[in-house]
Amino acid sequence: MVKNQFGGSKSKKMGRKFLNAPIDRKLRLAEDEDEKYGVVTKLLGQGMVYTDVVDKSGTIEMICIIRKKFKGRGKRDNTIRMGSLILIGARSWEVTKDSSKPKCDLLEVYNDGEVNKLKKGGYVDSILSKITENTDDDILFEDAQTAKFKNIIENNDNTNHAIIGQSDLSLDDIEENEPFDVDDI
Repeated sequence: MVKNQFGGSKSKKMGRKFLNAPIDRKLRLAEDEDEKYGVVTKLLGQGMVYTDVVDKSGTIEMICIIRKKFKGRGKRDNTIRMGSLILIGARSWEVTKDSSKPKCDLLEVYNDGEVNKLKKGGYVDSILSKITENTDDDILFEDAQTAKFKNIIENNDNTNHAIIGQSDLSLDDIEENEPFDVDDI
């Protein structure tokens, strides 16, 4: 048993003695008409996230409420991040205004292995294909000079050639036997 060296009431909350990680848990599927698969699109904080859910009419953005089961000690195996596949329970009994987004409750968070099982079973193909269409994968973080040097490196025939850039100094300005002075820089 590890000794509590930090003290306080919250330092033992996530201790090893509470870790009973299931090795292979049963895969939970959507059984009811109000249970749907969704993808997390934005983390709001305060136990809420935006999730995209594919419905008969199209993709709907809903506010998903993270319940107590997925907070505290229970969050270790249920990490929610952007792009996570989740199972939600829609609140069909709740009346919403036209301007507000519908709410739902978080029922299950799927890890990568469970997502692959759901894909093989054919449960989430439609939701993943419709939601991944809207992502912006064409964002490029490089400028013209970086692209130029990247092309030079790719086209290089792996010989030991030096890449010489433009400089303010010419070779005539530098004498071979002149001592180097740091103040000149």
